[in-house]
This record gives sequence, structure tokens and C-alpha cells, in this order.
Amino acid sequence: MTHRLTRKAIPQLAATLVAGTVLAGTASAEVQLRMAGIVPEGHPATEAMNEFAERAAEQSDGEIDIRVFPANQLGDYTQIYEELRRDTIEFALIPVPSQFDSRLELPSLNYAVSSWDQAKEMMARDGFIAEEMAQLHANLDVKQIGGLYANGFGGLGLTELPEDIHDPTSEKDVLLRVPPIDVFKVAMDDLGFQTVTVPYAELYNAMQTGVAEGWTGGQAEINYTNFRDVIDYYVPVNNFFESYAFLMSAETWEGLSAENQEIIREIAIDLVDKSFETARESEETYLKRLDESGVEVVEFTDEDRERWAEYVRETTWPKLHDRLSEELINRLREQY
Repeated sequence: MTHRLTRKAIPQLAATLVAGTVLAGTASAEVQLRMAGIVPEGHPATEAMNEFAERAAEQSDGEIDIRVFPANQLGDYTQIYEELRRDTIEFALIPVPSQFDSRLELPSLNYAVSSWDQAKEMMARDGFIAEEMAQLHANLDVKQIGGLYANGFGGLGLTELPEDIHDPTSEKDVLLRVPPIDVFKVAMDDLGFQTVTVPYAELYNAMQTGVAEGWTGGQAEINYTNFRDVIDYYVPVNNFFESYAFLMSAETWEGLSAENQEIIREIAIDLVDKSFETARESEETYLKRLDESGVEVVEFTDEDRERWAEYVRETTWPKLHDRLSEELINRLREQY
């Protein structure tokens, strides 16, 4: 069966890009898929998409042709997800938006996991969070393949350091920028920060001028790459774990042969497993680079992180029942 490409509901720019890319594809391939991403060439997630395409072509003897579109070429992640639901984009590696179901914010829930061992156990392959997310996607006509792809733990980039940063119950006289979603704001409020919602594009200037005195929402890498000249401290509190997912239109998935489904599933599982190693190595590299650049990496032990995690799970999670559902949060709590 030939999987036919369609461009309905794709912006004109994206359609032009697709037309140009098809010329470079394997026109005789039985299965032709576009894989959409949001990060540029050189990012581990884009490298994973390129590797996926190469391995799929090789293992299927050219039967599967995946064309990779990184850097928002087919839209941002919210648009891509909507197109997956419509089967107007076939495949993607993206962060998961929550406009269709707020429970899809589960992986971003602060302290859903707090250590690398927990993250891999809960998010890769058959982990609890990965399985819950797969079911939520299935309800929306989207197929999740291979668990959740790891980008790594987030922390705090600060221009001012609270006196008792290690105590989760202390009042922290710092204006902290948080992403505009409750799973972040409620947790940081409960941890004693004064939270502000500055647009990300304005965050650098906000920290320069004191409108914000720090932020959460990014890993060591992005703190180094984008903010090392304006922050003085980085605290690796591991308050959230950023993940993407290999997602396919359910209609596309169901139209594949069993053999091609197995090829795609096995590649996704392998790349997800490797992503945890890559993300951990990246964290170690960028913590060192932050330190070398003059940003103080504040010591925050596993015991400190576990105190924060226990406090947020007890104090904040019950306040998010409306957002994530009491039943889902209680089942997550049972994992600990």
C-alpha cells in the first residue's frame, strides 16, 4: 500500500518546503512520511530525526522514506500536533502541547520525577508516565511510539540567590519568571518564590533590568547558551524534566504494514533509550561550562532535591487536581 502525502491545512510556506523536499526523496518508496521538528540542525533531537530516517530506509530496504523538517518548518509544536490529529502531517518529534487535553501536561508536572533513575523508569519504554501519555494521545487520534524522548532536567537561573535556597518551606525574596502554566506557577509559589509571567522573548532584558530576578523552564544548556551573561547563579533543583515524543498520526500508523510498524517502533525505542544518556552527558557538560563562564553552580544534593520533591508532591499536587485530574495524580503518587 502506498501512503499518499497530503498538504491540506498546511501553510503555504510549509507546502513550498514540502514540494522542494519531495524532489530529494525516494519517489519509489512505498511509505513516504514527513517528520516535523521544532529545533535546528545540530540539536540532539534533530540529529535523532535524521538518524531515524536513515535507519528506517536501511532496515526497510528503501520501502520507508522519511523526510525531516526541523526548526518549525512545518509550524510550531502546537500546529504540528493539530496536523498530526488531522493526518496532514504524518510524523513528528516534538514537545507535547496541552490545548486538547490539560492532562498532557503530566510530564511537565514539577517533581513528577526528580532523579535520572526515576526519569528513565517512568518515561522510557513501558514507564508509568509514558504509558499514561500514550493513552491520552490515543484518545486524540495520535500514536506515541517508544516512550518519551529525554531533553533533561530543568533548574533555576538566578540573578539573586535566596538566603535559604535549600529549604523548600522558606520565603525566597526573588522575582522568578515561570512559564504561564499552573504546573510551574503553583509549585514555585508554594516553594516561596514571588512569581512573574514575563514572555520568554523578553526574559533576557527582564533579568537585566530587575523585572525578573531569575527564571525556571530550561536546562543547564539553555541557561548557558542564552543567559550566561545575565545570570549569576544556576541551581540544579531538577524541578521538571523536559521531554519530547515520537508522535504519528493514528491513521498513518494504522495504514502501515506490521513489518514497517515494527521497524519504526524498534528504532523509536532505541533512540528514546539513548536520549537519556545523551541528556545526562549534556547536563554534565553545560554545568561545567556555566561554572567556567563565571556563573556559580550552587550545590544542590540528591537529598536537597528529594526534600523539594516531597514538599511539592504533598503541597502542590493536590492543587492541580482540576488540571490533571485527581485520579491521575493519585496514581502517579502511588509510584513513590
